[in-house]
Amino acid sequence: MLPKKLEKELNDQVTYEYDSSWIYLQMEQYFAAQNLDGFAHFFARQAEEEDKHAHKFAGYLVERNSSVTLAALRQPKADYTSVVEVFEEALKHEQFITARIHTLMNVAIETKDEATQVFLQWFLTEQVEEEDTMQTILDRFQIFGSDGASLYLMEQELGKRE
Repeated sequence: MLPKKLEKELNDQVTYEYDSSWIYLQMEQYFAAQNLDGFAHFFARQAEEEDKHAHKFAGYLVERNSSVTLAALRQPKADYTSVVEVFEEALKHEQFITARIHTLMNVAIETKDEATQVFLQWFLTEQVEEEDTMQTILDRFQIFGSDGASLYLMEQELGKRE
């Protein structure tokens, strides 16, 4: 059985991961409404990935003989002023999730739950990748601008995401 404090934090993380998926689905819809299918595709894949993360956390709770308690999701932001703003918001959100994973790790250390520490290592590495992806896209907008040609090329590239 997990320590109660850790169980609560892990349950909260399940909700945060589903919230992430919800945010990215809304971003997908923002781009789809503008016929920017490459960007929409990128965020659809991002949403699927976050959904998988939520399932990993829920599965881990079950493996540890704990209950999974889903909380309500908040309505995500739907209107943006630019493509760049969407990616800035995505980076901020990934930074928030990274901070959450660090909080989970600290609670696992505090409660001396080594199994959870090992489980969380994958997520720590994953968050480095997530932040790097969003930052790289923003860096490219900074370097190349966000005019028509740059947007077109970025949209083509991001539309190829597996």
